[in-house]
Amino acid sequence: MLRLRTLGGVSLFRGDERLSEFLAGSKRVALLIYLALGDSEQVYERDEIISVFWPDTTDGKARAALRQQLHVVRKDLGPGLIDSEGSRLRLAPGVLECDARDFESHLVEGRPSQALSTYRGDFLKGFFVTGAPDFEEWAAGFGRRVRDKAAGAGRRLAAIHRDDGDVPAALRSLRRVLEIAPYDQRSLRALMELLMAAGENGQAILEYERFATRLANDLDTHPAPETASLLDQARMRAEADRPGPQVTG
Repeated sequence: MLRLRTLGGVSLFRGDERLSEFLAGSKRVALLIYLALGDSEQVYERDEIISVFWPDTTDGKARAALRQQLHVVRKDLGPGLIDSEGSRLRLAPGVLECDARDFESHLVEGRPSQALSTYRGDFLKGFFVTGAPDFEEWAAGFGRRVRDKAAGAGRRLAAIHRDDGDVPAALRSLRRVLEIAPYDQRSLRALMELLMAAGENGQAILEYERFATRLANDLDTHPAPETASLLDQARMRAEADRPGPQVTG
């Protein structure tokens, strides 16, 4: 069984063996990723594949390039990996596991903890392919959707832990969300509210300040008023918690 990892980087394994030689060719790796994830039906017309990967190549050369890439994929990964019927291509069922598909399955089946564990980082992090802008656009959109779903899974998991009274686990889940979506003010507010409810007003202030610095440095903006109002509340509570001056007689 082949295992394709796309979250937090790109790797391909057969058993415990990392297929480094195959991974050295970005176009064939991108083709494999697209065949695995690009369409919900996972069936593709050759013309569609050509338009995605060889948009500026003449038809004859593009078809030859696709044949060559398919030959390499079948030679390196197995002749039964890709089924072809006329002009249509698809991955053969049951021959490739993919973490992005596993991630989606965990979400659909109501397993946010497993989904969050599967999400190791941004989709195709550090992976680039030249001469295929439509693939890059598809990958960027797919990555945004997966990131948003991972953040949502983290928020749901935090709510479950909060409702169960497990505040430390809820805090861990929210901090994980902020690793995935570092500008998510909704999760910051939930984190601050939990900290304040636990009497950790100073930590709530620190979380806000870190977030505000990140927003200023990365996006040249500042937290929304409803987020800033939580800072004011945390400061007032922290001030109220300070011991008064000792009276000596």
